[in-house]
Amino acid sequence: MDKCTKAVFHIKTEPASYLRLGEVLEVNKEDRTVQIWFYIHNSTTYDVERPMGQWVATPEYYDSSNKAVITPRPADKAKLFMRDADLSASEVDVIATGISLQRGKLPPAVIVTIGEWLKKAALKDRRALRVLNEKG
Repeated sequence: MDKCTKAVFHIKTEPASYLRLGEVLEVNKEDRTVQIWFYIHNSTTYDVERPMGQWVATPEYYDSSNKAVITPRPADKAKLFMRDADLSASEVDVIATGISLQRGKLPPAVIVTIGEWLKKAALKDRRALRVLNEKG
């Protein structure tokens, strides 16, 4: 993963249907870790199992009570925090990297790559099929 790009990934300790999108803030090649700023679907209704083809992605901010704030006003950002994490290569399955969002949406080629990963993941965790963009 390269700094300042977006990536789709899966945290290995979570169900295969919980896919993540994030912006790579820092890369430490020595200890094989990355700092990721999580992105979420731009909606007041949080659904961790929303197919990524339906996402309109936005960076995730949260307030002092750990509540997500969707599209904060610029004046409010000083009081908010970026939802980020340091992840090691052994903790995640990287599905796609180097992504440029198109008006908040993932490009069609990335959606195809995600679908291929989900079908393989479903061999071990059938829950992955819940978030396929194309059923069948």
